[in-house]
Amino acid sequence: MQRQNVQLAAADIYLQRQGLKPDFSGRAFTQRLYGISPAFSGFSLSVGVPIAGKSFRQKIKAAQIGSAVQQKQLEYQTLWLNTAAASARLELEKNNAALQFYETTGLVQADEITRAATAAYRAGEISFADLAQYLAQAAGIRQNYLDNLNQYNHAAIQLYFLNNQ
Repeated sequence: MQRQNVQLAAADIYLQRQGLKPDFSGRAFTQRLYGISPAFSGFSLSVGVPIAGKSFRQKIKAAQIGSAVQQKQLEYQTLWLNTAAASARLELEKNNAALQFYETTGLVQADEITRAATAAYRAGEISFADLAQYLAQAAGIRQNYLDNLNQYNHAAIQLYFLNNQ
């Protein structure tokens, strides 16, 4: 969209420059008057010469400044998009590494903690308070995995948005 704004600003400069050039126009006409049998035909030519050159030059200068502003805005937005995309890419890679850990090691540990704590409680080796603590620890690992998965998904969505996919 900003590229289109830059193109519009360039077209505005061209349009303002056209104001400095003379304007030629012509027309042909045919007019039928009541009571006169042959139609009255004719043509006219006109030339418009701009006499207020300073006014047109100021308009051209203003259009050039507007074009420069639009160009700087395009450069800023391009830089911002590139920076945001790079940041989203890094966030995605970081979250992917954490997800790999949880999927290969963390969730397996959470299952082992749950299994061992349940078996120990059934055998009477640990109290209910200890069981609750171990289960809370396993649930915390699973919660961290889900939080990381959520962050990964948000980073992926942000990256797709910035890449216009």
